[in-house]
Amino acid sequence: MTVTAKLDGEGIAVDREVSEAKAARIMGIIFDSENSKVSGTPSQELEEGSESSNGSEEATEEYKTLPDSFFSRITQRQKAYVEILLEADGWLSNEEIRRQLEDDYDLNCGGPQAISGIRSGFTRKYGKGFSVDERDWMGDQNQYRLNEQYREEIEEYWN
Repeated sequence: MTVTAKLDGEGIAVDREVSEAKAARIMGIIFDSENSKVSGTPSQELEEGSESSNGSEEATEEYKTLPDSFFSRITQRQKAYVEILLEADGWLSNEEIRRQLEDDYDLNCGGPQAISGIRSGFTRKYGKGFSVDERDWMGDQNQYRLNEQYREEIEEYWN
């Protein structure tokens, strides 16, 4: 079962689905008055069990095809994001992707950093060697498109 964790504050709005175990660790950190004594770095503290050190794919591995576990580990937001990129004809702005996530998939984005959060989930799972998309700066915001080397594989699986 997943839990939705929300963090709102001045200049930040994050809405992310996490496992129950991760939610419990987050709550422990939030309500721990001795936060400075938490062992390890915050990112290590919030990772899924032992998966943070050896559960993800090799960080330096280059992916010629999608990781074996891609479709079984994809979150609802990641799936919607990939579907939007798959259906697009070229680059989409951060704003357009967020609009489609909200309008077409009924997913609350919480602001411009929503896409960064979705993308970082792929990096956490598969390392920096995997990019399901391409990113470029366009004027005042990022734009994204599907990494063409995965298009056929994704279409084949979802069709």
